[in-house]
Amino acid sequence: QPQPQPQPQPQPQPQPQPQEETQIQQEAQIQQEPQPKQENSGRPVIYTFYSPIILDGTSVIKGTGMSEKADQALLQAWKQAWSESGWEPKILTIEDAKKHHKFNTLNYMLNGLPFGYYDRLCFLRWLAMAAVGGGWMVDYDAFPLHKFGPDLPNGGRFTVHEGSKEGGVPSLASGSAEEWDRLGERLIENAAQHKTESHWSDMRAMQDLYRDSGGQSYVMEWNVVPGLAVLHGRGVDPETCDGTRERYAVHFSHYSIDHGVTNKNAGPEDRAVIAMEWLAEYRSKCFTDFPNDDFPGIPQQPQEVVEQQQPLPLPQPGQPQNEPQQKINQAQTQPQAFPQDPQSGKPVIYTFFSSDPNDANMAGMTPEANVALIQAWAQAWSSNGFNPIVLSIENAMNHPDYQEMNRIMDNLPFGYYDRLCFLRWLAMATVGGGWLVDYDTFPLHKFESAPLPNEGKLTVHEYSKSGGVPSMVSGTSEEWYRLAKAHVENAKAHGNESHWSDMKALNDLFQSSDGAFYQMSDSVVPAFILLRKGQDVDQESCEITRDKRAAHFSHYALHISKTRKETTGPEDRAEIAATWVAEWRAICNWTEVIVPATRN
Repeated sequence: QPQPQPQPQPQPQPQPQPQEETQIQQEAQIQQEPQPKQENSGRPVIYTFYSPIILDGTSVIKGTGMSEKADQALLQAWKQAWSESGWEPKILTIEDAKKHHKFNTLNYMLNGLPFGYYDRLCFLRWLAMAAVGGGWMVDYDAFPLHKFGPDLPNGGRFTVHEGSKEGGVPSLASGSAEEWDRLGERLIENAAQHKTESHWSDMRAMQDLYRDSGGQSYVMEWNVVPGLAVLHGRGVDPETCDGTRERYAVHFSHYSIDHGVTNKNAGPEDRAVIAMEWLAEYRSKCFTDFPNDDFPGIPQQPQEVVEQQQPLPLPQPGQPQNEPQQKINQAQTQPQAFPQDPQSGKPVIYTFFSSDPNDANMAGMTPEANVALIQAWAQAWSSNGFNPIVLSIENAMNHPDYQEMNRIMDNLPFGYYDRLCFLRWLAMATVGGGWLVDYDTFPLHKFESAPLPNEGKLTVHEYSKSGGVPSMVSGTSEEWYRLAKAHVENAKAHGNESHWSDMKALNDLFQSSDGAFYQMSDSVVPAFILLRKGQDVDQESCEITRDKRAAHFSHYALHISKTRKETTGPEDRAEIAATWVAEWRAICNWTEVIVPATRN
């Protein structure tokens, strides 16, 4: 187990300012001492760092965005969860950092910077980990999923386990004492180089080092799931279990609670309850799929270990579904010409989404960016008078023809992501037809959703000369089924292609029928038209969109458009789309109900 290292005799070092020394002494009086490791427990140690900030001997100055009571509740939940998972959880404090042989020097460097004391504590926690001998450290808003460790990965080289394109998030990190010492010093040196910044966190410093070194300053892995990826409003469903199959932990960050789907009025103060309730549901629904896991206190049922195949096979009919999904599917299988939510009376707008991280990567985004986009999508359509509903492969499975269509797709050389795109048409037929929009397509003007346009004939609403883009499609259940069958047959006819999407099949059907296979309108505007001169909304924007139902912020649009950030890309679609639509609503007469014309 990680043990405190013998400390060399400290050399004379510059001393902190008197005000700083008083602050640390006052703080130390109320610190929680790290709980000692149980005697002969045999459990590996998992560390976190926590220090309340006391400036005048009485006032607790928070930097965590939560009250002291909420922080303590989250710490208690963290300890319980990791203890149940076979670890010995220990809380480090500023006192552990002060045992580092260079604490005085490095703390003095931080004291001369304009950052708040909370940010300085975040830098000092790295020194605390070096002082106790290295090992595993996890934020106390990160909770365990599947068994891992305790041996340090990558030969003890410093490893950040929550990956991101910027260089990761240190919600779970591991390394030897030497590696924690190396990174701790380099982070503080980096902070000193950014002394003109009003805010500079240890995460920003870490990511700065990662970029400057071309990704060589430490190892980054993708073993932690961002909380936003699981707080999608569907509870713990089979896709959540599959998407977290090999993940170590889930990170219920402040941001994930603010932007995820939780109980009404829940916020960061409620993280302890949200995390433990979610974890309990996850363990009850997902652990039976992973019999290698051995979490004390969680009963395991003996099962055969099924080897995971690549690519992941699509689910087969008859596989168990969780109860909430069964209720949704049962409610949605009744044919409706234009579905409405029975409680709110709002018209329903559907999208199709897979929470599998592999699918997010195939869509050109990280899982967290993908989930952020779908949350922004749901909020936008809800505020436009619709009831947004997310469909998944489970809905397609309810169709009697699913097994045969899935068998055909299985025998084709296309990837899993492309297969999902074909099967979403069958999902729409299953739920009774209506409106389906991509979750990168955001509403503009209000429009009548019923009756369906063109007497329910299948209509593609983003125009192109090739046959349209299926970013928004409407039709009856029969029409969705007709197109689903035609798409699968078309895909089979192009089985010699290495890539064949549902849009390619759609355009092929349109061209081979001289435009008679379905209807097409021009009521969705591609976002690259709106962003061609920049991200600002002006009167020209209002004129371009005066008869449009929606705007399509596609992957392609963000690649070629001008935005306010120099390095904006598809990862930023949620922020860009939501911001642009909000500004458009403030300037343009968006409440006017429109009736776009059909265009073939």
